[in-house]
Amino acid sequence: MASDQVAKRLVNQYAILRELNTEAVLRRTELSRRLNVRKSSVTSIVGGLLEKGVLREERPGNVRSAVGLNYDSFYAAVSGVSCRGIQFARVNLRGEVTRYQTVSFRGNEKLKAVIARIASGLNEIVHDGDGGCLGYGVTVSGGMDKGQGSVFRDLTLHAKCGNSLVEQLKVAMGTEVCVAHDIRSRLWSCAWFDEWSQHFERILYLFLSEGVASALLIRETLNGGQRLYSGEIGHVSTGADGRLCSCGLANCLEAYCSVPSMISDVAAVCPDLKVEEAIDLARQAVEASEVSEVLNEAMRHLARALSGVTALFDPSVVVLGSQSSELSCVLRPMLERHLRDEKARGGADEVEVRAVEGSHDVALRGIAGFVIDRAYATGEFSVLPK
Repeated sequence: MASDQVAKRLVNQYAILRELNTEAVLRRTELSRRLNVRKSSVTSIVGGLLEKGVLREERPGNVRSAVGLNYDSFYAAVSGVSCRGIQFARVNLRGEVTRYQTVSFRGNEKLKAVIARIASGLNEIVHDGDGGCLGYGVTVSGGMDKGQGSVFRDLTLHAKCGNSLVEQLKVAMGTEVCVAHDIRSRLWSCAWFDEWSQHFERILYLFLSEGVASALLIRETLNGGQRLYSGEIGHVSTGADGRLCSCGLANCLEAYCSVPSMISDVAAVCPDLKVEEAIDLARQAVEASEVSEVLNEAMRHLARALSGVTALFDPSVVVLGSQSSELSCVLRPMLERHLRDEKARGGADEVEVRAVEGSHDVALRGIAGFVIDRAYATGEFSVLPK
């Protein structure tokens, strides 16, 4: 087959897989109509994907049968590196996380030792069980440089590192490894696996934890910025009272809106309340008006910091995640109200805010989505460990 025909077939195959990723099952004629691809081409491509086990027929052997993804036949082997340690898991085509395990860091481990442990853990996941591995992914807390996956704000590995994680992981695994920032992974988890996201072209994702970070998706494309520093909003100046941030500067957004900052503010006004984690903030906000007011003030700061972003990019929806789903749900109406007040200054329509799951699994699902997307684009459906 000529190279241009191979390329065109890959493009059509990718379109079919993406359409089935959104829709549960479709008949070949419907795929042809939606994608404007000849039915004979659709039939040929679907036949090849059925042979590889990527697709399944609702009525096996019937060419008029609807087809869908064979969710359990393939998976991505993924790892997440954070201050809590290193997580490993399998994520199937439906986004279901299995074989989840966490290992702790061993003191001040060097990057080389951490990469070796990541490679060992990923290989163990692949060897342990059936199914085809579509590839490997690693999501990391900290800034990533453009295209190379170098950590330049690396609190997790206890040292700044200019080395390319992508290249070192490729050597350790013997194949390409997808590497992404954890916040962008969280946003991609929504975009790839959650049905509701298909209704929005522009998604602004916010995540509140020890810091404040964001990511922006426009028409299924993540905006990383020139140096992939886009979304690092935690140290934007937002206050006026001189409050010190952990970075040494005053009035940073994190000093008002991070989970530790909100906990500290609650302790100042309600010293007798036991508030140690994000979920405590959520539950105490229901019981104590003083706690609710602290959270409301934090969301006022956040809305003010976001006002320029929402005016510039006009997101279809703002997605709010945190260390606790309960906290996200409590904060959602507060943020929505303050964003509405900020947008009203410019006469713009209000922005919908949606609260989402904030567990560690979300970032793992997101990096798996990147791996699956790349496999769909390249047509490579089996990656063997080194």
